[in-house]
Amino acid sequence: MDGITNGSYALWTGDASAAVTQNMDWDNRPVCILYLVGGDLAEILGEGQEVISTWAKANGCEGFVLFGRRGWERVLTPHGFEFSSIVMFKEF
Repeated sequence: MDGITNGSYALWTGDASAAVTQNMDWDNRPVCILYLVGGDLAEILGEGQEVISTWAKANGCEGFVLFGRRGWERVLTPHGFEFSSIVMFKEF
């Protein structure tokens, strides 16, 4: 909530979906990070993606970055997303 209040994150809401984003550099490129996204998938990938990408481009971003399980690749590839990397974690 602090990030939304102080403007470092943006909260996007639709009729049946919501997202939290942050603009930052990723691999030396300005991007819009999709942190939390949930709700109606058709709304998110349709109008939601258009609205956020228009805003992100106007704010200097060159693309989206998101983290998710491998199964999202099948859902998002038809919408222009490409698999980019694997993030690994080791508990200690």
